[in-house]
Amino acid sequence: MKTIEKLRKEADKLFYLYVMQLHNNCCEICGEQAVTAHHFILKSQSAELRYNPENGISICNRCHCKIHIQADMETINRIITIRGQEWADNLYKIKNQVFKKYRGINYYKDIIKQLKEPAN
Repeated sequence: MKTIEKLRKEADKLFYLYVMQLHNNCCEICGEQAVTAHHFILKSQSAELRYNPENGISICNRCHCKIHIQADMETINRIITIRGQEWADNLYKIKNQVFKKYRGINYYKDIIKQLKEPAN
């Protein structure tokens, strides 16, 4: 039987692969080769959005550093411009809701199953 920590790591990896596949491994901000999947609403800010593909942005190192190290609002606003204000508003709405969901073994197994489905 897998532990929750192992399942979480597997789900994190599958989220990354899913988001990268959705956007053909291209940075959604500058068009360069993407190397990671950035959470628009950070994982620490919303457990509910951690594995939601709508919250994933395929991104290159340069743009990722602009967001995390420089807190560059221009880059963040560019994501919103590209994806749309309605998209951002929907994510913020989910972020601000209170969820009391138990995230045990079955939760992670369900997430892993969903993320193994081909991205559209």
